[in-house]
Amino acid sequence: MLGSTKTHRSRTVPVPAAVAQYVLARTASAASTDYLFPTPSGLIWTNTNFRLRCKWTASTRAAGLAGTTIHDLRHTAASLLIAAGADVKAVQTILGHASATMTMDLYGHLFSDAPRRAMERLPGLADHFGPRCPRDGSHRSPPRPVTCDNTLCAWADSNCRHPL
Repeated sequence: MLGSTKTHRSRTVPVPAAVAQYVLARTASAASTDYLFPTPSGLIWTNTNFRLRCKWTASTRAAGLAGTTIHDLRHTAASLLIAAGADVKAVQTILGHASATMTMDLYGHLFSDAPRRAMERLPGLADHFGPRCPRDGSHRSPPRPVTCDNTLCAWADSNCRHPL
């Protein structure tokens, strides 16, 4: 890194395994003065030379994404993390936000589906609410006892079809 970070503090940045493997191989073989991610000629990447080398403007236009900036990729990454089920603290850490509040201010609208997805991740949750009604298997019982005159349904909930 050239110069200090925006916050003037060092931090650990989690990366995918493929990037970690590259970094380990690169640091083992390169001189300590070499750039970690050099251009083909060994220089530092700048916004300008990156955009020129990868034909950024033409590529984004051809993809129907004219006007997309390189920084937009950061927002895309955050959106993909959230869509993959990452929680707000994970996204905060990966993006380097100072607080989860900052992350939620920027991406909170993407977490609107989070409660439903969280419940889907609890496989067999219904099994923890007791056995099915032994008479007809129509419902599961709650985790608390409720009086029911039917001895076969001693843990029935308010949906029990058996007379109380």
